[in-house]
Amino acid sequence: MTYDDFIRTTEERHKRGVQWLFATLRDKGFIYKAFIRAVLCLRRGVCGWPSGEHCPDCGRLTETVSEENYFFKLSAFERKLLEFYRPTCFMQPESTRREVISFVAAG
Repeated sequence: MTYDDFIRTTEERHKRGVQWLFATLRDKGFIYKAFIRAVLCLRRGVCGWPSGEHCPDCGRLTETVSEENYFFKLSAFERKLLEFYRPTCFMQPESTRREVISFVAAG
């Protein structure tokens, strides 16, 4: 791989490439729509605080939000990704590599 090209995300060739990749992954079942339900602090985002309680950081009320979203089926690639990440040391710092491995291994 060489880094001999620069592309802006606003360029048509980038848009076409992303649309092709999304459609390919969707058609193979790796991207799917589903509903997610989470407790949010509208200022901070997802938090572990119960719905209707005051956020300990900003004091605003948290609320439960449900919405339809697109999801990537990372679990379909778990084994191959772990085989790739575990023996290599290209990812730095080591704490980040361990965090990525832990996230992928969790499914």
